[in-house]
Amino acid sequence: MGWQEGYCGLAREADYAVSTAPTHYLPVKDFTVEEQTGRVVVGPWGTSVPEPRLASLIVRGQFQFEPQPDPFGLVLTGLLGVPRTTTVTSGVYQHVFEPRGDRPSYSLEGAVGDLAVRAVGAKFPSLTIAAPVGGFLQAMAEFVAREMRTVGMATASYAAEEAATWNNTTLTLSGTAEPLAVGVSVSIQAPLVPLEAYGSGRRIAALLPSGPIGPGVALTIFGQTSAWLSYAREETELSLRVLATGALVGGSSYSLTIDCPRLRAGSAMVLSQVRVHPVAVGQFSVFASPAAVRGVSVTLVNITAGY
Repeated sequence: MGWQEGYCGLAREADYAVSTAPTHYLPVKDFTVEEQTGRVVVGPWGTSVPEPRLASLIVRGQFQFEPQPDPFGLVLTGLLGVPRTTTVTSGVYQHVFEPRGDRPSYSLEGAVGDLAVRAVGAKFPSLTIAAPVGGFLQAMAEFVAREMRTVGMATASYAAEEAATWNNTTLTLSGTAEPLAVGVSVSIQAPLVPLEAYGSGRRIAALLPSGPIGPGVALTIFGQTSAWLSYAREETELSLRVLATGALVGGSSYSLTIDCPRLRAGSAMVLSQVRVHPVAVGQFSVFASPAAVRGVSVTLVNITAGY
């Protein structure tokens, strides 16, 4: 089930899979959710024909959205855990997100037309943030949930910064601006494994972390230089910072900073021709650093006191 327009509402659950009405809304470009069925085949005694039977149900989906500064912190909390929060100035706060174990669950609600569906007990196994040159940030989040319910339509109430505020993005590699960078996206994978247990009514009992959190970076450079080719050949270690700033707030500015202190290019740089313009596309692996646990640190400055 996929929708091209509508709202995405979300709320943090006090207890896992306890349905909660949305408290925040994000403008979405696409919201997709499906309920998947797991079946087992049994052969009852005295018969020769196997019989399929329902064994489990699980909900999976994704949504593409504009990461508004305040509600975006909910998604980051679901992905990475509760942040460290400090006060920048009166009414302005800085939240530092790094992979932690306390990843809460959410109720996610998507709607269009006359239909609204709520995914209950949802957690986020992945998030991709793209920062186009001269454009606004875009994000794509995947979620896994315990169950899906139809609900009444809500009246979406967006944050005060309804219009996208990310109007300036800079990128630095190893502390130096990269003037020929024409595209960057950062994907953070936080794997989850569903826990099936007796008495859970064919639904998952919990969603547990499964393996390390691993970010990856895709970077597009205008032109094809020997220096960029050598990054993959020599396994040159670089660092990356993506900084997006927005409207002024309380004497400061909304901002989103993604830091990857250690990364290396993959096995090869992909060279291609876009019309008459040559570009090099690099896929980078990110490694752990004392400055960013498991390789990535995300800092958000907004007017929300805490998550």
